Order: sequence, then C-alpha cells, then structure tokens
Amino acid sequence: MRQMYVADDGYTLIQPDQSGAEALIVAYIAPRGQYRDLFEYKIKPHTYVALHDFPEIWRSKFHNPTTVDEALQAKVKDLSSLPGWPELANFIQGSDDWADDERYYFIGKKVVHASNYGMGVKTFMLSVLDESGGKIALKQAHASALLESYHTLFPEIRAWHFEIQRRLKKDQTLNNLFGYPRIFTEYIGDGMWEKAYSFIPQSTVGVLTSIAYTNMQNYIEANKLNWHMLTNTHDSFLMEVPDDEVEEGVRVARQHIEMELTSPKGEHFRMRSDVAVGKNWGHKKESNPMGLEKVK
Repeated sequence: MRQMYVADDGYTLIQPDQSGAEALIVAYIAPRGQYRDLFEYKIKPHTYVALHDFPEIWRSKFHNPTTVDEALQAKVKDLSSLPGWPELANFIQGSDDWADDERYYFIGKKVVHASNYGMGVKTFMLSVLDESGGKIALKQAHASALLESYHTLFPEIRAWHFEIQRRLKKDQTLNNLFGYPRIFTEYIGDGMWEKAYSFIPQSTVGVLTSIAYTNMQNYIEANKLNWHMLTNTHDSFLMEVPDDEVEEGVRVARQHIEMELTSPKGEHFRMRSDVAVGKNWGHKKESNPMGLEKVK
C-alpha cells in the first residue's frame, strides 16, 4: 500500500529509521553481558541467535562447516575477525528467502523479541504462526527450547526482568530513558509482565522519534528550507526534500535521529540509524524500482 504515496514532482522521499532500536536499548538497561557485546562488536542479535539455535542446519547447508563450528565456539568480540564470518552471517540472514518453513533467521528474530519481553511459550508459538502467514507451526517443546536457549546465552536478560519486577512491586512506576513515567495501576502479577518489560524500550523509541520529528521541523523553519515533514511512524519518520538536496537531507535526518541516550546506570550510548531514499514510500524491489533504498 505504501507504494501509493509518491513524492511531489522534483522531490525525493527520505526515511531515517532507528536501527535495532529496542534491542539496543535493552542491551544498555540490562546488566552488562554478552548481549551488550553483540552491539559493541556490531554483531546482529538475530543472526547470532539463529546461529546457535540451528547449528545443524548451517553445518549441512553452508559450504564450509568448519566456519560454522568456529563461529559457535568463538567469543562475540572475535566473531568479526573470524575468516568466513561475514559470508556465514549473510548466509544465515539469507534464510529469510528460503522455503516458508525454513526461515531460520526469521525465527531467530522472533526468539529475540519474545525472550526480551518475557513472552510465554504459547504466545510465542502463535506470534510466529501469525507473522509467518500460518507457514511456521512450532511444536511446544521446540518453542520452549528456543526460549530457554536464549536465556542460557544471555542470562543478563532475566536479571533485568527481575529488576523490573522489583521496581514495580515497590512503587508501580517505570520511567523511559527520557524520564517519562508510566504508572501500572493494574494488579502486579504474571499477566502484565510482558507490558512492563517492553515499556522502557518501546516508549523510549516512540518519544525519541517524536522529539527528532519536532527538531527537524524547527530546523527546516530556522533555515527556511523547502523541505516537508510527512509522517511519524514510531521508530522512523518520513520527509521529502528537493532532488538536488537529498545528500544534505540524509545527513541532517541522520543527525537528528541518532540521539545520545543515558541508561539508568548513567552509561551513555547513541542510537543508530538506517536511512532510505526513493520516489515512493514502498521498499525498492523488482516490481517497485522507485521505492525506498538504504543509503550509506
């Protein structure tokens, strides 16, 4: 449907998107551990989790099984320098284009989201089934093993969950990284932990985009630019600029959305972004050559 939204004549759409935003925030509000290392050493969590959840798949399908074994045994900080890792990482991510029931990267992505936010096994199974269009039906034992494997890799996530529980039981209030509070007025129990764990990352992302959007509009007005802010989509915003000002627009948009944040422990980190440009709001592909495409 987004292909229907087309830039004005002489204009190009620009969309900066917070890259891995919620997962990055979790890495800094949880205790320091291997999960934080993934971000510091620029290893995608979904790739790392899929690697460890489906080792036999990669050994049987990747052209060099030895690389798979070395990656499984390597510390996070050493993965980037491992010969063959970039190729293996791309291979794992490419499984999203395999047969519907072989989308192992997609499953890894769902494991990360579900585990970070304390999703129950049955809810996780239904979420995977729904988002795969009914193509991936995990058995309960397998789904449970995937979630437990995640917490074996990253025990700091459960430590963070316990801290959230302690804080809620104490005063029923959580604050996002901009200081905005949410007071949980419902009964503090099992039925609401998923909402509690997700509040700080999701709320921080939404507020960051709103601030960036407002600051961009102020920048446009202060510099008397003929740029147009179009929409706020939670973790990204859309704007259009004249065709001959795209390079400047990308630079400024990236600058505004890559804000510095501070964890509750006083640690500073900066949001990351991907920026895409195009003539319509859909993703660029063979059937939509004028769509949005990522730029460096």
